[in-house]
Amino acid sequence: MVLTLPGGDCDVPARPTKCTVAPGAVFDLSVEVATAPVAGYIAIQTYLAYGTSLIYKPADTPLAEITWPDCSESVVVHGSIPGNVHHGCTSGLFNPPVSNYLGQVVQLSFTCSAIQSATEVMLLAYGDPVAGTDGAAFRDIDDVLTVPKVGSVTINCSDAPSPTATNTASSDLTDTPAPALTASPTLTSSPVTTATPTSEITPTTTAASGPTSTPPPTFTPAATWTPEPTWTPQPTWTPNLPPTATPTPTFTLTPTPAPLAGDTNCDGVVTPIDATFVLQWWAGLFAALPCPVGGDANGDGVTTILDATVILQFYAGLIDSLPP
Repeated sequence: MVLTLPGGDCDVPARPTKCTVAPGAVFDLSVEVATAPVAGYIAIQTYLAYGTSLIYKPADTPLAEITWPDCSESVVVHGSIPGNVHHGCTSGLFNPPVSNYLGQVVQLSFTCSAIQSATEVMLLAYGDPVAGTDGAAFRDIDDVLTVPKVGSVTINCSDAPSPTATNTASSDLTDTPAPALTASPTLTSSPVTTATPTSEITPTTTAASGPTSTPPPTFTPAATWTPEPTWTPQPTWTPNLPPTATPTPTFTLTPTPAPLAGDTNCDGVVTPIDATFVLQWWAGLFAALPCPVGGDANGDGVTTILDATVILQFYAGLIDSLPP
């Protein structure tokens, strides 16, 4: 795959290495297939890294940016983050036709920076540390992945021809390790000293004993009075009831249902949404399916774009069942 600027001021129009665009001007940047895989292809994807000096102008729809004539509009993949944009498409879901097309497959619109700059736009391959599984690649009808040779082009935003590129990255990307995070020092609070109150001992004053008095003689009454007997209540009878038994709770184990073929989002049913999950996973939009076992809808032991086709055929009633 090669990068070109249709109608741009480039050193080599067919395979440019550097092109000059006026500051603030709008220009088109294309991805072209120079050589197709021997077996043809049913799916294609691209990934551009364009830095921060150029401004990407998205089209109204992702399909408007894919110029591959065999692309099926129902299976277009598109994603972008600042400085990076990727596209993907297949030729269909139901028995996708094989393509051997050569030429422009993606065309994007950019605006040059308002000040002089030189930016290297790179077409990154599948497996590149930045692009990952979204990088440039082909897939054939047997789900064989082919990674093409890729390149780059330097865009000089300047009225003068081809200034020397500054701060550009090589087409062979080298991962720059992120700076190590330095832990902030931990503040240690000083212990707070709590004053302990001191108890004061109050002396106890002992009164001095006075002289001992002699008690008067004891008076003895003539007769002793005997009080009436006191009534004692009878004890209350308490019935001896047996203790109440506490029932023991019974726990019922609920068996875990077996994985359902074709159910990729774990909702218990097979719908076109499950086919969409397969396509998005295949395009690299997320790392894994919610229910990976369900992705193998045709029972061949792997999950590919063909499983999305089988899921849609089952939902449409074209096949009666999916393999267990």
